Amino acid sequence: NPEEARRWLVFAAQKGMKEAQFRIGDHLLRGEAGFTANPQEAVSWFKKSAEQGYDSAQYSLGWCYETGTGV
Repeated sequence: NPEEARRWLVFAAQKGMKEAQFRIGDHLLRGEAGFTANPQEAVSWFKKSAEQGYDSAQYSLGWCYETGTGV
């Protein structure tokens, strides 16, 4: 069930799970998996994950700043 998967992903991210925070950011950036595209919110989730040392989030955050996406 995609809605239940999304709910658990958001729950994990809100609890501080860096991988889940990155996934939400990625889904928000792309507008997929039941998330409406929102680059500004994606950047916020990437920052939370990146600050915990998640390298994919650090890369994505850098890409957002380089391209001016969501910042």
